[in-house]
Amino acid sequence: MALNKATEAIDGKDANTGLEKAWSDDKKAYEALVLATAAAKKAFDDDAAKWTVPLAARAKLVEAVAAEELVTTKAWADLQAKEGEITKALGAEQVARKALLGAVVACKSAEYDRFRKVLAAAVTDRDQKLAAIAKLPVKTIARGKDGGRCEKPMTNGDWARRGKCEDEEKLCCGAATGLAPNGATMVIEVCQDKTKETYGYVGPRAPMATALPAKVDLPFKCIGGAKQLAGAAAALLASVYMMA
Repeated sequence: MALNKATEAIDGKDANTGLEKAWSDDKKAYEALVLATAAAKKAFDDDAAKWTVPLAARAKLVEAVAAEELVTTKAWADLQAKEGEITKALGAEQVARKALLGAVVACKSAEYDRFRKVLAAAVTDRDQKLAAIAKLPVKTIARGKDGGRCEKPMTNGDWARRGKCEDEEKLCCGAATGLAPNGATMVIEVCQDKTKETYGYVGPRAPMATALPAKVDLPFKCIGGAKQLAGAAAALLASVYMMA
């Protein structure tokens, strides 16, 4: 009986119904799969659309980073080159500094040697001049002697009286007038022969000079004789007045 039912299911009406149902089920499953696939594709596309802008921004950022990296690489290379130039310049500067120091030391040594030579020559010249000066004649004439001074002694308390000459018959205290080395007017009072009209003046020796200055003749007049002439003239005038 069971075999008959199975045969009927294959050959009869029940068999057709079973195939249609299977096909319908398969169709529904396929359609569901298509819908699921479409939904999955749509979800994927939606997700892809969401990442398109960020991915594009990331790509641009990557490009910018790459460009910056190139700039950084070039800057680093330039820095390395500059460091090389600086190192080279510092080496040259050290060489120049060493050469300069050597030149300065050599110059100072040469200048010191020259200074010592000049100093030694100057000391020798000074010693020779002092020796020559020590040999110059020193002539001191006492007051009142022929050629000695006779001005009023301002420092011994007797400024009112002029000094006297020893031989008043031959000598007189006179004034020699001229210009001093600095251009000022100079008056020298000295005892000298009454008949002389000039006085041989020898100026002061210049510092370190090894010879005395040349003698200069200054006009000379007796001071005492002028006073006597003035007294005689006054007496003559008085006598003429008395006779009038």
